[in-house]
Amino acid sequence: MGPRFRGVERLERRDGEAIARMRLPDALVDDPPAHWLHPALFDACFHVIGASIPGGGQALEDAFLLLGIERLRAYARPGTSFVVHVAWRGGAVAAEGIGETFRVDLRARDDAGRLLAAFDGVELKRARADASGNDRLPSRLRDLLYEVAWRPAGRSSERLPTPRELEATASPVMQ
Repeated sequence: MGPRFRGVERLERRDGEAIARMRLPDALVDDPPAHWLHPALFDACFHVIGASIPGGGQALEDAFLLLGIERLRAYARPGTSFVVHVAWRGGAVAAEGIGETFRVDLRARDDAGRLLAAFDGVELKRARADASGNDRLPSRLRDLLYEVAWRPAGRSSERLPTPRELEATASPVMQ
């Protein structure tokens, strides 16, 4: 990952919980504030979930996919710097206790401690290499079909719609 995706400035963790200082990378500060939360910072918030995994995620080789979020509440625009706190539902668990899915709650707060956003019941599912259903293939072929890897991509010239543009598009359909 390049410098544009390094939004976690400082991190403290223990099994089942993590807290991080988030800061928009300098290379992105001049981007127009078209988003409630810059996508790079939004992505970085979910990286903090990985730090909360018991054992620090060091022993886990599986990736986890976002299944859903029970409730999202937004109170104030986070800006370019804030604190994120992740806590596992039901408290911390041992590394061997991680099942196929788990849930966390994520809170974003400003420097004064005011709640900016709350993500309740963020549910993630283990994405195993053997989940593809190709278990009848020889392992050397299976390994060719699954890989967790980040690859650099150029910046797209396509602009994502703003929340207001999405609302204007969706409102007639949802009425």
